[in-house]
Amino acid sequence: MTLVSWDMGWLRREDVRVRAAALVAGVGSSRGVVSLVSPYLNQVGVRVEGVTVIESRARPGEPFSVRVEDAPVRR
Repeated sequence: MTLVSWDMGWLRREDVRVRAAALVAGVGSSRGVVSLVSPYLNQVGVRVEGVTVIESRARPGEPFSVRVEDAPVRR
């Protein structure tokens, strides 16, 4: 598994690496770009195979949801 990011601080966090790797593997790829990390919204997003896959959870204790978007994540 290869993960890259413009913000290397995101890749130093094990929780982000684990969640991002799971999202990349879920698409069936072995390489992804971590494009979104929001600790306040409990979100991790990766750009992989031409789509952005975002995992988020609205509140602690609730299940995670995953959505796929065609457009890249915009800040």
